[in-house]
Amino acid sequence: MISASSSCIDFQDTIAAISWRAIPRTPAQFVCASWDSKVSLFEVDHAPHSNPTIRCKFSRTMEYPCVAIDCQISSDKIIAGSINGDMHLIEGEGQVSTRIGSHEDAVKGVYYMSESCVCSVSYDKTIRLWDARLSGPDIGRINLGAKPACYDFSGRNMVVGLEDGKIGILSWRELSRFFWSKR
Repeated sequence: MISASSSCIDFQDTIAAISWRAIPRTPAQFVCASWDSKVSLFEVDHAPHSNPTIRCKFSRTMEYPCVAIDCQISSDKIIAGSINGDMHLIEGEGQVSTRIGSHEDAVKGVYYMSESCVCSVSYDKTIRLWDARLSGPDIGRINLGAKPACYDFSGRNMVVGLEDGKIGILSWRELSRFFWSKR
């Protein structure tokens, strides 16, 4: 159960992932996933000189807890990666969940790169690209050689820190070039 009052939201279980998206002059949105397998999309209306108003747009219970999540900035589409490695596209006010593919281990992070392209990084030691419009195999893959410890995305670039101490930098313009830091 989710309860909200003015600018506070209470979940029954621990939050596993959260992602914030804002477009100027429109209500901001954030999506969060909790360990009880719920994925919820919220809208935040922040009027000047008042507390923000938070409204749950939808909530959906998934088969497995989602530990990585992102929402598309121009719509209510959510990409979610779960502890069993599945990648899901959630849309239609939470009514439709489509499995677009799967990793061999838990997903560490997901990111909408464009309207249809999604990136994911997983404990299976891979970064994968997915076509969010299709269900099937990934459309691109980079083997990392070690499990990811942390990551960040910025536009069409990604940096990933690995458990073996290396840092990789990837530009999506040149998928064949993945630069590693020297240790």
